[in-house]
Amino acid sequence: MSADLKLMAARAADGDQPAFRAIVAHTQDRLYRLAARIMGNTADAEDVLQDAYIKAHRALTGGRFESRADVSTWLHRIVTNRAIDSLRARDRRKEDGPTDEPSS
Repeated sequence: MSADLKLMAARAADGDQPAFRAIVAHTQDRLYRLAARIMGNTADAEDVLQDAYIKAHRALTGGRFESRADVSTWLHRIVTNRAIDSLRARDRRKEDGPTDEPSS
């Protein structure tokens, strides 16, 4: 299926929306499980996955996907990076915490 994904990625890069939807359909279950494992809950996993697909679509249509890369590996890395970024943001929010000072 890797060759099929590469073909779909090339078509998606040319603006073929059904090709991108086919990539999503083929990869979403595995990538969702990855995001859920990293994030620890389903709501955050869904957010991470949505953000990752948006980033992937922008990269494809913007010509930033190197066709020598494996599409599923590339998407796996995007999901992993998005999840890590989300966890870091969550940790920063916890560290900042609520303040006792009234806001102006």
